[in-house]
Amino acid sequence: MTDILDFFEALARPFMARSLATALILASICAIVGIFVILRRMVFLVDGISHSAFSGGALAILIGSNPLLTITLFSVLSAFSIGAIKEKGKLNNETAIGIIFSFTMALGIIFVGLIRTYTTGVQGLLFGSVTSIDEEEFAIIVLTAIGVVAAMLLLKQKFFFMTFNEELAKAYGLPVRALSYAFLAIVSLVIVVCLKAVGVILQIAMIVTPAACAYQLTYNTNKMLLLAIVIALVGAFLGFMLGYVLEIAPSASIIAVYTAIFVVTMVASPKRRHKRAMLDEKMCIECNRALAATGACEYCDVDAAAGHDGHEHGGEHANH
Repeated sequence: MTDILDFFEALARPFMARSLATALILASICAIVGIFVILRRMVFLVDGISHSAFSGGALAILIGSNPLLTITLFSVLSAFSIGAIKEKGKLNNETAIGIIFSFTMALGIIFVGLIRTYTTGVQGLLFGSVTSIDEEEFAIIVLTAIGVVAAMLLLKQKFFFMTFNEELAKAYGLPVRALSYAFLAIVSLVIVVCLKAVGVILQIAMIVTPAACAYQLTYNTNKMLLLAIVIALVGAFLGFMLGYVLEIAPSASIIAVYTAIFVVTMVASPKRRHKRAMLDEKMCIECNRALAATGACEYCDVDAAAGHDGHEHGGEHANH
Protein backbone atom coordinates (compact mmCIF):
# COMPACT_ATOMS: atom_id res chain seq x y z
CA MET A 1 0.00 0.00 0.00
CA THR A 2 1.31 3.45 -0.97
CA ASP A 3 0.18 6.98 -0.18
CA ILE A 4 -1.47 9.67 -2.29
CA LEU A 5 1.78 11.61 -2.71
CA ASP A 6 3.35 8.55 -4.36
CA PHE A 7 0.40 8.46 -6.76
CA PHE A 8 0.98 12.01 -7.99
CA GLU A 9 4.71 11.35 -8.31
CA ALA A 10 3.95 8.19 -10.32
CA LEU A 11 1.96 10.25 -12.84
CA ALA A 12 5.29 11.53 -14.14
CA ARG A 13 5.86 8.09 -15.64
CA PRO A 14 4.55 7.87 -19.23
CA PHE A 15 2.64 4.61 -18.77
CA MET A 16 0.87 5.94 -15.63
CA ALA A 17 -0.10 9.18 -17.32
CA ARG A 18 -1.34 7.23 -20.33
CA SER A 19 -3.35 4.88 -18.11
CA LEU A 20 -5.03 7.75 -16.27
CA ALA A 21 -5.74 9.58 -19.53
CA THR A 22 -7.28 6.37 -20.89
CA ALA A 23 -9.53 6.04 -17.86
CA LEU A 24 -10.69 9.66 -18.15
CA ILE A 25 -11.32 9.48 -21.89
CA LEU A 26 -13.26 6.24 -21.63
CA ALA A 27 -15.24 7.56 -18.67
CA SER A 28 -16.29 10.61 -20.71
CA ILE A 29 -17.55 8.77 -23.77
CA CYS A 30 -19.23 6.11 -21.63
CA ALA A 31 -21.11 8.84 -19.77
CA ILE A 32 -22.25 10.50 -22.99
CA VAL A 33 -23.55 7.25 -24.44
CA GLY A 34 -24.88 6.15 -21.05
CA ILE A 35 -27.41 9.00 -20.84
CA PHE A 36 -29.10 7.83 -24.03
CA VAL A 37 -28.90 4.20 -22.93
CA ILE A 38 -30.70 5.12 -19.69
CA LEU A 39 -33.34 7.29 -21.37
CA ARG A 40 -34.02 4.70 -24.08
CA ARG A 41 -34.22 1.92 -21.47
CA MET A 42 -31.55 -0.11 -23.28
CA VAL A 43 -29.28 -1.00 -20.36
CA PHE A 44 -29.49 -4.67 -21.27
CA LEU A 45 -28.19 -3.71 -24.72
CA VAL A 46 -24.79 -2.81 -23.26
CA ASP A 47 -24.52 -6.15 -21.53
CA GLY A 48 -25.53 -8.01 -24.70
CA ILE A 49 -23.00 -6.23 -26.91
CA SER A 50 -20.26 -6.61 -24.27
CA HIS A 51 -20.67 -10.36 -24.26
CA SER A 52 -20.70 -10.35 -28.06
CA ALA A 53 -17.38 -8.51 -27.92
CA PHE A 54 -16.09 -11.20 -25.57
CA SER A 55 -16.96 -13.83 -28.19
CA GLY A 56 -15.02 -11.87 -30.80
CA GLY A 57 -12.02 -11.65 -28.51
CA ALA A 58 -12.18 -15.36 -27.72
CA LEU A 59 -12.26 -16.14 -31.45
CA ALA A 60 -9.20 -13.94 -32.01
CA ILE A 61 -7.30 -15.83 -29.29
CA LEU A 62 -8.35 -19.15 -30.82
CA ILE A 63 -7.26 -18.37 -34.39
CA GLY A 64 -4.40 -16.01 -33.50
CA SER A 65 -5.78 -12.95 -35.31
CA ASN A 66 -5.99 -9.27 -34.41
CA PRO A 67 -8.57 -9.09 -31.57
CA LEU A 68 -9.64 -5.55 -32.48
CA LEU A 69 -11.02 -6.72 -35.83
CA THR A 70 -13.02 -9.67 -34.52
CA ILE A 71 -14.25 -7.76 -31.45
CA THR A 72 -15.48 -4.89 -33.62
CA LEU A 73 -17.08 -7.28 -36.09
CA PHE A 74 -18.93 -9.24 -33.41
CA SER A 75 -20.03 -6.10 -31.56
CA VAL A 76 -21.41 -4.26 -34.58
CA LEU A 77 -23.05 -7.36 -36.06
CA SER A 78 -24.72 -8.22 -32.76
CA ALA A 79 -25.95 -4.64 -32.31
CA PHE A 80 -27.39 -4.53 -35.82
CA SER A 81 -28.91 -7.99 -35.34
CA ILE A 82 -30.67 -6.72 -32.22
CA GLY A 83 -32.04 -3.80 -34.22
CA ALA A 84 -33.15 -6.04 -37.07
CA ILE A 85 -34.88 -8.57 -34.78
CA LYS A 86 -36.68 -5.77 -32.97
CA GLU A 87 -37.75 -4.20 -36.24
CA LYS A 88 -38.64 -7.24 -38.34
CA GLY A 89 -39.77 -9.54 -35.58
CA LYS A 90 -41.95 -6.89 -33.93
CA LEU A 91 -40.33 -7.66 -30.60
CA ASN A 92 -39.27 -5.35 -27.79
CA ASN A 93 -35.62 -4.55 -27.06
CA GLU A 94 -35.32 -6.97 -24.14
CA THR A 95 -36.43 -9.95 -26.20
CA ALA A 96 -34.17 -9.14 -29.14
CA ILE A 97 -31.19 -8.51 -26.86
CA GLY A 98 -31.84 -11.70 -24.90
CA ILE A 99 -31.73 -13.79 -28.09
CA ILE A 100 -28.45 -12.32 -29.35
CA PHE A 101 -26.94 -12.22 -25.84
CA SER A 102 -27.50 -15.95 -25.34
CA PHE A 103 -26.26 -16.88 -28.79
CA THR A 104 -23.04 -14.87 -28.61
CA MET A 105 -22.30 -16.12 -25.09
CA ALA A 106 -22.70 -19.67 -26.35
CA LEU A 107 -20.24 -18.90 -29.15
CA GLY A 108 -17.80 -17.41 -26.66
CA ILE A 109 -17.94 -20.52 -24.48
CA ILE A 110 -17.39 -22.71 -27.54
CA PHE A 111 -14.36 -20.67 -28.63
CA VAL A 112 -12.86 -20.74 -25.13
CA GLY A 113 -13.40 -24.49 -24.97
CA LEU A 114 -11.51 -24.96 -28.24
CA ILE A 115 -8.42 -23.08 -26.97
CA ARG A 116 -5.91 -25.83 -26.17
CA THR A 117 -3.03 -23.74 -24.88
CA TYR A 118 -2.75 -21.69 -21.70
CA THR A 119 -3.39 -18.00 -22.23
CA THR A 120 -4.16 -14.98 -20.07
CA GLY A 121 -6.11 -13.39 -22.91
CA VAL A 122 -9.48 -14.72 -21.77
CA GLN A 123 -8.99 -13.33 -18.27
CA GLY A 124 -8.00 -10.00 -19.79
CA LEU A 125 -11.24 -9.92 -21.78
CA LEU A 126 -13.30 -10.59 -18.66
CA PHE A 127 -11.65 -8.17 -16.24
CA GLY A 128 -9.61 -5.75 -18.38
CA SER A 129 -6.61 -3.70 -17.30
CA VAL A 130 -6.39 0.01 -17.94
CA THR A 131 -2.68 -0.01 -17.02
CA SER A 132 -1.90 -2.41 -19.87
CA ILE A 133 -2.94 -0.01 -22.63
CA ASP A 134 -0.02 0.61 -24.98
CA GLU A 135 0.64 3.63 -27.20
CA GLU A 136 -1.06 2.17 -30.28
CA GLU A 137 -4.17 1.22 -28.33
CA PHE A 138 -4.24 4.65 -26.69
CA ALA A 139 -4.15 6.30 -30.12
CA ILE A 140 -7.11 4.17 -31.23
CA ILE A 141 -9.01 5.14 -28.07
CA VAL A 142 -8.36 8.85 -28.65
CA LEU A 143 -9.45 8.71 -32.30
CA THR A 144 -12.56 6.71 -31.42
CA ALA A 145 -13.43 9.14 -28.63
CA ILE A 146 -13.13 12.10 -31.01
CA GLY A 147 -15.41 10.34 -33.49
CA VAL A 148 -17.99 9.41 -30.83
CA VAL A 149 -18.09 12.93 -29.36
CA ALA A 150 -18.42 14.49 -32.83
CA ALA A 151 -21.24 12.10 -33.77
CA MET A 152 -23.09 12.66 -30.50
CA LEU A 153 -22.82 16.45 -30.81
CA LEU A 154 -24.11 16.27 -34.36
CA LEU A 155 -27.00 13.91 -33.57
CA LYS A 156 -27.76 14.85 -29.95
CA GLN A 157 -31.02 16.72 -30.54
CA LYS A 158 -32.26 14.09 -32.98
CA PHE A 159 -31.44 11.32 -30.52
CA PHE A 160 -33.29 13.12 -27.73
CA PHE A 161 -36.30 13.77 -29.95
CA MET A 162 -36.41 10.17 -31.13
CA THR A 163 -35.93 8.88 -27.58
CA PHE A 164 -38.90 10.69 -26.11
CA ASN A 165 -41.37 10.32 -28.98
CA GLU A 166 -40.39 8.08 -31.86
CA GLU A 167 -43.72 8.43 -33.65
CA LEU A 168 -43.58 12.23 -33.52
CA ALA A 169 -39.99 12.11 -34.78
CA LYS A 170 -41.17 10.06 -37.76
CA ALA A 171 -43.98 12.54 -38.39
CA TYR A 172 -41.44 15.35 -38.51
CA GLY A 173 -39.44 13.47 -41.12
CA LEU A 174 -36.50 12.32 -39.02
CA PRO A 175 -34.83 9.13 -40.33
CA VAL A 176 -35.64 7.19 -37.15
CA ARG A 177 -34.52 3.82 -38.51
CA ALA A 178 -31.12 5.15 -39.62
CA LEU A 179 -30.68 7.03 -36.34
CA SER A 180 -31.45 3.87 -34.34
CA TYR A 181 -28.78 1.90 -36.20
CA ALA A 182 -26.33 4.82 -35.87
CA PHE A 183 -26.87 4.77 -32.10
CA LEU A 184 -26.28 1.00 -32.00
CA ALA A 185 -23.05 1.46 -33.96
CA ILE A 186 -21.84 4.18 -31.57
CA VAL A 187 -22.56 2.03 -28.51
CA SER A 188 -20.70 -0.86 -30.15
CA LEU A 189 -17.60 1.24 -30.83
CA VAL A 190 -17.54 2.54 -27.25
CA ILE A 191 -17.73 -1.01 -25.93
CA VAL A 192 -14.96 -2.15 -28.28
CA VAL A 193 -12.47 0.50 -27.11
CA CYS A 194 -13.41 -0.05 -23.46
CA LEU A 195 -13.08 -3.82 -23.50
CA LYS A 196 -9.35 -4.18 -22.82
CA ALA A 197 -9.32 -1.43 -20.20
CA VAL A 198 -12.50 -2.36 -18.32
CA GLY A 199 -13.40 -5.91 -19.34
CA VAL A 200 -16.73 -7.53 -20.09
CA ILE A 201 -17.88 -7.86 -16.48
CA LEU A 202 -17.54 -4.17 -15.51
CA GLN A 203 -18.40 -2.65 -18.88
CA ILE A 204 -22.09 -2.13 -18.11
CA ALA A 205 -21.36 -0.23 -14.88
CA MET A 206 -18.90 2.05 -16.68
CA ILE A 207 -21.64 3.16 -19.08
CA VAL A 208 -24.72 3.05 -16.89
CA THR A 209 -23.73 4.19 -13.38
CA PRO A 210 -22.54 7.80 -14.05
CA ALA A 211 -25.58 8.34 -16.27
CA ALA A 212 -27.84 6.94 -13.55
CA CYS A 213 -26.26 9.35 -11.04
CA ALA A 214 -26.97 12.33 -13.31
CA TYR A 215 -30.50 11.07 -13.94
CA GLN A 216 -31.16 11.29 -10.19
CA LEU A 217 -30.26 14.99 -10.08
CA THR A 218 -32.16 16.70 -12.89
CA TYR A 219 -34.93 16.46 -15.46
CA ASN A 220 -33.11 18.75 -17.87
CA THR A 221 -31.44 16.59 -20.49
CA ASN A 222 -28.58 18.99 -21.26
CA LYS A 223 -27.76 19.34 -17.57
CA MET A 224 -28.05 15.58 -17.23
CA LEU A 225 -25.47 15.09 -19.97
CA LEU A 226 -23.00 17.53 -18.42
CA LEU A 227 -23.48 16.10 -14.93
CA ALA A 228 -22.87 12.56 -16.21
CA ILE A 229 -19.56 13.63 -17.77
CA VAL A 230 -18.43 15.45 -14.61
CA ILE A 231 -19.40 12.53 -12.37
CA ALA A 232 -17.66 10.08 -14.71
CA LEU A 233 -14.43 12.12 -14.75
CA VAL A 234 -14.35 12.68 -10.98
CA GLY A 235 -15.19 9.04 -10.28
CA ALA A 236 -12.60 7.77 -12.75
CA PHE A 237 -9.85 9.95 -11.25
CA LEU A 238 -10.70 9.06 -7.64
CA GLY A 239 -11.12 5.39 -8.52
CA PHE A 240 -7.81 5.27 -10.39
CA MET A 241 -6.04 6.94 -7.47
CA LEU A 242 -7.71 4.59 -4.99
CA GLY A 243 -6.66 1.59 -7.06
CA TYR A 244 -3.04 2.75 -7.07
CA VAL A 245 -2.96 3.52 -3.35
CA LEU A 246 -4.60 0.24 -2.34
CA GLU A 247 -2.78 -1.72 -5.06
CA ILE A 248 -5.97 -3.16 -6.52
CA ALA A 249 -7.42 -3.23 -10.05
CA PRO A 250 -8.18 0.38 -11.12
CA SER A 251 -11.27 -0.65 -13.11
CA ALA A 252 -12.83 -2.26 -10.03
CA SER A 253 -12.05 0.71 -7.79
CA ILE A 254 -13.50 3.12 -10.37
CA ILE A 255 -16.78 1.20 -10.40
CA ALA A 256 -16.78 1.12 -6.58
CA VAL A 257 -16.44 4.93 -6.51
CA TYR A 258 -19.19 5.27 -9.14
CA THR A 259 -21.50 3.15 -7.00
CA ALA A 260 -20.76 5.22 -3.90
CA ILE A 261 -21.59 8.38 -5.84
CA PHE A 262 -24.82 6.79 -7.05
CA VAL A 263 -25.90 6.02 -3.50
CA VAL A 264 -25.29 9.67 -2.53
CA THR A 265 -27.18 11.04 -5.54
CA MET A 266 -30.06 8.65 -4.98
CA VAL A 267 -30.43 9.75 -1.35
CA ALA A 268 -30.07 13.44 -2.20
CA SER A 269 -32.12 13.31 -5.41
CA PRO A 270 -34.61 16.18 -5.80
CA LYS A 271 -36.81 13.72 -7.68
CA ARG A 272 -37.51 12.01 -4.36
CA ARG A 273 -39.11 15.23 -3.13
CA HIS A 274 -40.81 16.14 -6.40
CA LYS A 275 -41.85 12.86 -7.94
CA ARG A 276 -44.15 14.46 -10.49
CA ALA A 277 -44.68 18.04 -11.50
CA MET A 278 -48.14 19.56 -11.90
CA LEU A 279 -49.41 19.76 -15.44
CA ASP A 280 -49.36 23.22 -16.94
CA GLU A 281 -52.37 24.36 -18.95
CA LYS A 282 -50.12 26.67 -20.97
CA MET A 283 -48.29 23.68 -22.45
CA CYS A 284 -49.22 21.89 -25.63
CA ILE A 285 -50.60 18.34 -25.68
CA GLU A 286 -47.24 16.71 -26.35
CA CYS A 287 -45.53 18.52 -23.45
CA ASN A 288 -48.34 17.64 -21.08
CA ARG A 289 -48.17 14.02 -22.17
CA ALA A 290 -44.41 13.92 -21.57
CA LEU A 291 -44.75 15.73 -18.25
CA ALA A 292 -47.42 13.34 -17.06
CA ALA A 293 -45.20 10.35 -17.85
CA THR A 294 -41.85 11.54 -16.55
CA GLY A 295 -42.26 14.74 -14.58
CA ALA A 296 -40.56 16.87 -17.22
CA CYS A 297 -41.12 18.16 -20.71
CA GLU A 298 -38.31 16.37 -22.49
CA TYR A 299 -39.19 17.78 -25.91
CA CYS A 300 -38.63 21.34 -24.76
CA ASP A 301 -35.73 20.28 -22.55
CA VAL A 302 -37.04 22.61 -19.84
CA ASP A 303 -36.63 21.85 -16.16
CA ALA A 304 -40.03 21.01 -14.75
CA ALA A 305 -39.51 23.29 -11.78
CA ALA A 306 -38.78 26.25 -14.05
CA GLY A 307 -42.17 26.18 -15.72
CA HIS A 308 -42.97 27.21 -19.29
CA ASP A 309 -43.31 30.98 -18.90
CA GLY A 310 -42.27 32.61 -22.10
CA HIS A 311 -41.86 29.29 -23.90
CA GLU A 312 -43.76 29.38 -27.15
CA HIS A 313 -45.61 26.39 -28.53
CA GLY A 314 -46.66 26.56 -32.12
CA GLY A 315 -49.89 25.00 -33.31
CA GLU A 316 -47.95 22.22 -34.96
CA HIS A 317 -45.40 21.91 -32.16
CA ALA A 318 -42.88 23.61 -34.39
CA ASN A 319 -40.29 24.19 -31.70
CA HIS A 320 -40.09 20.46 -30.94
